[in-house]
Amino acid sequence: MSTHGEIQPGKTVGRYEFLVPIAQGGMAAVWAARLKGTRGFSKTVAVKMMLPTISDDPQFEQMFLDEAQIASRIRHPNCVEILDLGEQDDLLYLVMEWVDGEPLSSIRRAAAKKDGFPRPIAVKIVADAAAGLHAAHELKDEDGERIGIVHRDISPQNIFVTFD
Repeated sequence: MSTHGEIQPGKTVGRYEFLVPIAQGGMAAVWAARLKGTRGFSKTVAVKMMLPTISDDPQFEQMFLDEAQIASRIRHPNCVEILDLGEQDDLLYLVMEWVDGEPLSSIRRAAAKKDGFPRPIAVKIVADAAAGLHAAHELKDEDGERIGIVHRDISPQNIFVTFD
């Protein structure tokens, strides 16, 4: 499987040109990328790929595929939309909508240097995040039964606050 080290700005995988690395967690790295279409069409997206340290583990690969399958079914304005799942040269990747904003962790650090968060803004952010989680928790299968999603990694660095 291709390693994260082989991915660099300008590399293209499928229709996606990698721009800059955004984040890295315990299982995956996320890059800003450009979807390149016909006749000059382009769109900024986020591309998530498994880390090389776990990429050869079939269990982690299945978890990555399960995440893509389940998350692609969630439709809510407070949840990132899954756009594509691809594989090229044994590189498995998940394409998500680009969220133009900042992680709550960065905003919280900046606010701490001032007078902190205004309470109404903090409440709005938490309420919106809870609404997105609720949409995920309410996701049902084809038979109308709840799937039983548990996020497992809700944290300030995984909550994005958009600029608008």
